[in-house]
Amino acid sequence: MTQGSARSSAATSVSARWSAVRRLAGYTAALSMSLYLAVKLVWVAAALLGHGPDEYGPADWVLLNVVTVVMAVTGVALGLALAQRWGRRLPAAAVIFFSWVGAGLLVPMLPHMVVSSVLGALGVDLGGGEGFTSAPRGETVFLAVGFAGMAVGLAVALPIYLRERWPQAFLGQVGDGPARSSTPVTMATAVAAGLGLICLYWALGGSLGLDPARGAHMDLNGRLLNAR
Repeated sequence: MTQGSARSSAATSVSARWSAVRRLAGYTAALSMSLYLAVKLVWVAAALLGHGPDEYGPADWVLLNVVTVVMAVTGVALGLALAQRWGRRLPAAAVIFFSWVGAGLLVPMLPHMVVSSVLGALGVDLGGGEGFTSAPRGETVFLAVGFAGMAVGLAVALPIYLRERWPQAFLGQVGDGPARSSTPVTMATAVAAGLGLICLYWALGGSLGLDPARGAHMDLNGRLLNAR
């Protein structure tokens, strides 16, 4: 058996083993984000009927939630694309871009969700959440499940999807291919490290670069969000 045939066989076996996990995770992401989408649609309808929150104007509240409706629809579509075979026929740039944005926003939220849930169960006052204080508990649960389910679904389904669609990128050993410039990687690492240090500074209580009215009084929830 040639090296190319061995790699092709390995790719096929991995795909067959994990495809069911990918489908389950993709459908979980889509279903979870559907709960978030349902809440946002209810909020838009309520605002149009004159039942929006007092701290927002009707137009501002509708616009804010319409934007999140579009984001939620995109998330549902992404989950379905990762779960179903037609997702492999979508343009690579679109799939990678939306997956990168969605995973980058939501997957880092998982540690925050776990820590904040534990602290909340222990009776620790986290503060924050002004935007949801007037929402019924059932709606906030749907929002939380939407975020958490989408994050877990992406974290599981996306690597398998990438492995199945572009198997050659995951085979072989580091250094097998032609040498490439490391400048983009170095620049990306420096930017990521810089952003991480800034967020850590804010999480530890720093206020430089923040609104003085907010930075000096950041609650525990805000610090956890910056530390995630």
